[in-house]
Amino acid sequence: MITSTQSTQSTQSTQSTLPAPAAPSIETTASPQATNAEPLNPSAVQPPSASSPVGRLRPGPALTLGIAAVAWLAAYSVVESLANWLTYDLLGLAHGSQLGASAAFFLYDVPKILLLLGGMIFLITMIRSFFSP
Repeated sequence: MITSTQSTQSTQSTQSTLPAPAAPSIETTASPQATNAEPLNPSAVQPPSASSPVGRLRPGPALTLGIAAVAWLAAYSVVESLANWLTYDLLGLAHGSQLGASAAFFLYDVPKILLLLGGMIFLITMIRSFFSP
């Protein structure tokens, strides 16, 4: 029979024969002298120049929204005259014909619907962004 002292001794002997786990290595940063780099001098740091991407001014959201609104209104106002020019002048269809009227209607209505749909989706998205879900 094995006594408790014998089992304890056998456990200790197997534990001592196992290799010890390797300690995790911690990498240290090299000193400036080791990498031949000059130490950072706060007075030597230059502010970003106007030619760098960091120093350039970006338009604010209000300016971007204004430009987008003007572009959308310009596109919406020119759709009908562009559709008429495409139908009657470029394609050469007659003003009174059913083919000319249907082509003009199609070329006018499809961009108009797409512009209205895109504008509505944009406005609804902007309004919903102010409310948390």
